[in-house]
Amino acid sequence: MLRRGVGLTEVFFLCGAACLVVGLFLPQLLSVRESARNWGCQNNLRQIGVAMDAYHERHLSMPSGYAPSGYTIDSDGAETWGWNEPSYAWSALLLSDLGHPELHESLQIDSGDLPVAIRDPARANMLRFHVGEFRCASDRLGEAMDSAPLPRYQRSLDRGSGSVYAGASSYVGSAGYFELQHPFYLAPPNQWSKQFQKATGRNNGLFYPASRVHRRQIVDGVSQTIAVGERAWYQGGASWVGTANIRGVGVGDGGMCLGRVWWRINELPQSTTSEMTGQPPTLVTRQNGLTVSRPHTARNGFGSYHLGGGANFLMADGSVRFIDDQIDFHNTIPAEGANPLDPIPNIDKLGLFQKLGIRNDSLQTSEPASGAGP
Repeated sequence: MLRRGVGLTEVFFLCGAACLVVGLFLPQLLSVRESARNWGCQNNLRQIGVAMDAYHERHLSMPSGYAPSGYTIDSDGAETWGWNEPSYAWSALLLSDLGHPELHESLQIDSGDLPVAIRDPARANMLRFHVGEFRCASDRLGEAMDSAPLPRYQRSLDRGSGSVYAGASSYVGSAGYFELQHPFYLAPPNQWSKQFQKATGRNNGLFYPASRVHRRQIVDGVSQTIAVGERAWYQGGASWVGTANIRGVGVGDGGMCLGRVWWRINELPQSTTSEMTGQPPTLVTRQNGLTVSRPHTARNGFGSYHLGGGANFLMADGSVRFIDDQIDFHNTIPAEGANPLDPIPNIDKLGLFQKLGIRNDSLQTSEPASGAGP
């Protein structure tokens, strides 16, 4: 029996039908995949919340935002620690409670000797460890900060020639409303050092340098206060290990593991590129009604690649919520120059997002987010 060949018209028809099927179902498949990634991200945050509870039970406080070695506080309340000194972050302090006790012990995290770990080749290699609980599958950051595609987004923990790069993270602790470094340059001549030491790191979130926040200090209510939120690669990413310099103002310093609610969710730094966002930054900005910030500064914010325009947040009560980036938003202080020891001006005019990031503003808030996780 002779077989009839497939004609060119039939080939075109079959190709067109296949394209139609792909066009109909591909968006649904992508949506299902992103839904699974978003669920995984929320589950990560729940696990972090459980670990934080366990840590709080043992230490009667949340872990410090950064735990600098050589930390001292004098009778006048002035806090001191070394300049340009690497420090473990809240996320590293939770390793044992997250099920990584061997890594926690090997890095000697409780002793706060990150500078020593960096100089030890064996332990420095452990700093690159992939901690799954700190990685969202939707994020586009590499496994370690030096494996991100853009070299300028490498984050060194050591300023020496033998730089050490740390394992990447998709999550940062909420430091609150004020900037992460006190503006010592505003202090009177010859008085900046004492004022800087006394105020550096103080903030009104759950995490800041040398913080030890107890649940009773979350006076706004644990269900209405952000503990941890997402940080996207286009904002510079984050690390679970720590920072090269708590007091530094560079892109890899104070904001490395901490975020602040002064910035809108998904706000774009000027250095953002199409490779990082997946589409032109101007389009992302226009679609979300956002503005491009000054260089580097918005990397102290929160953001994600999730569909729907928002990010996942762990609240202080352990619940996880997806907060839309169009949430009510209003600042009453400039980006820089406000003293965290002074009262917030026009505090009653703060936006809902700002209120959620502050643990003690005593302002009433409504349901904090749309699309809350189960």
